Amino acid sequence: MRARQRTEALAAEEVRVAEERLRLAMAAMEMGTWDANLTTGELVWDERMRTLFGLPLEVRLDYDAVYSCVHPEDRERVIRSSREAVGPGGSGSVALEYRILPPEGGTQRWVSTQGQVYFDSSGRPTRFLGTGVDITARKALEAEMKARADFEQQLIGIVSHDLRNPLSAILLGTQALMGQESLSAHQLKSVVRIQSSAQRALRLVKDLLDFTQARLGGGLRMERRPLELARLIMQLVVEVEAAYPERTIEVYRVGDTRGEWDGDRIAQVVTNLMANALKYSPPDSRVRVEARGVDGWVFLEVHNTGTPIPPDKLPVLFQPMRRATNEVDKVGRSVGLGLYIVDHIARAHGGSVEVSSTEVAGTTFTVRLPRSPPAGGRPT
Repeated sequence: MRARQRTEALAAEEVRVAEERLRLAMAAMEMGTWDANLTTGELVWDERMRTLFGLPLEVRLDYDAVYSCVHPEDRERVIRSSREAVGPGGSGSVALEYRILPPEGGTQRWVSTQGQVYFDSSGRPTRFLGTGVDITARKALEAEMKARADFEQQLIGIVSHDLRNPLSAILLGTQALMGQESLSAHQLKSVVRIQSSAQRALRLVKDLLDFTQARLGGGLRMERRPLELARLIMQLVVEVEAAYPERTIEVYRVGDTRGEWDGDRIAQVVTNLMANALKYSPPDSRVRVEARGVDGWVFLEVHNTGTPIPPDKLPVLFQPMRRATNEVDKVGRSVGLGLYIVDHIARAHGGSVEVSSTEVAGTTFTVRLPRSPPAGGRPT
């Protein structure tokens, strides 16, 4: 008998300790509790739960009093979810976030409640237990971050769109001036410098427009047509080498490099990767570009030697506003969107882009493109 009493006493002590730990944990999280007896209709809320809803201890607690505190725009959803949880064939649980308007005219707050329904042996609901916590601060932070992100993206879109027209006009003007034989050598040099700066600014504007479209417009638009990747690369190399006359770009072709892609977008990929390779490699080194066809895929590889990309940069390299090195490019300053756009273009074609970079092997960007559009449309 004494042994059983000691066992029962130890069990009771363990229960008491567990309950105290739970109480302390809930107090630390400022979490309230509620208990609804579904047989008698009695509601039991602790002080914290009443405070969340703005219901003083002297106020009689019933369902009407509780639901009257819920914001009118959220009230129907809360009532419906609660009824579905306790109803026949219901889920037996509920997890909701909604707004509270205290009856005494206090400040609106957000609460998160979770509840669990308990059934008897016949399947009849008997109790509905749950917790509630104030999430007003979290919701305010989420709203602030969303508003800031929306404003930044809209601002980028507006500014970049409005800059494109005057930049195009500047480029047309420089082209007209360069055709005049009356320009002196000094004047021609100035016009070339203006043209180069306007072209660089226009590239930045296009990157910003692509970034805005990718973030706000649901992805980049693609117009697929038959394309020979190796031939496109040769055309682009001529243009890039004109901007880097002191550099050499080697081009290799292996197998069949034909496919159905958006030529303008693939040209962006090739140009961005070649420009990066030239920018981050020694002036006396060569850049290697290879197009390789293997079964249903075509690979584009752009390789350069020089200082490898720091390991801490690799995981975030294709995120916006990121660069391959910690050095600031003061001459050809960019907004760090080139690789982000490369990644989006590759994925919009159903492909991917990867990078490997070591001291010995150098840096290689590999773009993997399916020859034909993926089944089921463009992947996300």
